[in-house]
Amino acid sequence: MSFYLNFTPPSLGIDLKLKEMGFGHYRILNKFLINNNNFHITEYFDKILLDCLEEKDAITSLSNFDKFCGLFLLRCACISPEIEFNVGPSPKKASLLPLLKKSLDAKTTFSKKVVINEDIEISITLPKILYFETQFDALYDSIDEVFFKDKKVIFNNKKELIDTLPAHVLNHLKDFSKQVEKDFKPIVLDVGINEKDRFSLSPYNLSLLEILKALYSTNLKSIIELQYILVSKCRYSADYIDKNTLAENLIIANIYEAEMKRINEEQNKTMEKPGLGNK
Repeated sequence: MSFYLNFTPPSLGIDLKLKEMGFGHYRILNKFLINNNNFHITEYFDKILLDCLEEKDAITSLSNFDKFCGLFLLRCACISPEIEFNVGPSPKKASLLPLLKKSLDAKTTFSKKVVINEDIEISITLPKILYFETQFDALYDSIDEVFFKDKKVIFNNKKELIDTLPAHVLNHLKDFSKQVEKDFKPIVLDVGINEKDRFSLSPYNLSLLEILKALYSTNLKSIIELQYILVSKCRYSADYIDKNTLAENLIIANIYEAEMKRINEEQNKTMEKPGLGNK
């Protein structure tokens, strides 16, 4: 049985289980982050969630804000609950837990049914995609279900479906998004002392994706060095290291370094004793 975190997506309100994110996921994600292709980064974030979710079917119901909260939770639990940022001459650290709690406790109208005309009714939710090229893409993605004469319309291509709907549907989508953005205004990531260091969250722009990128980004060289030490010096298998969390691997590396320091100090003391090492 794997260890898991309790996760209640804000827009679903149901209890899910998230297994820990492994070091292997973290290493591969940072390769995508260096390449800086938002489409591929988003795909891999979705893969992390799918691999970590016990309830695999739930992935299709998660809004982009649910995904953000799940990935934020994994970041705090498996990497660190703190973020380091530069203010003045030296780096500072700040806890991420207050923002995580505020995000998980967010309240807004997560879904709404709108009657378009006597034949058509639509269900609106938050967008499900973390990355989109225009705000219209986000608005149209927030159409969750369409009913024609009380029968649910099954569709594979949302864009083609949207083209068949009345034009004033867009007004309903905009009104819904404005209310959500108003409710989200108090949710802010504050990593400094200036206004430019405050990042507001919104499901209708790229703020969720950009914050996740910043939270997960690290020096790839340091990750590879950590892997090298654990495999070549500590004799752990690469598979074992990849399944551990980054936090666990750092603890192992710190124990190894402390042990090496103790051994070196003892050897130096032995060499300094009279009659030893000076023959």
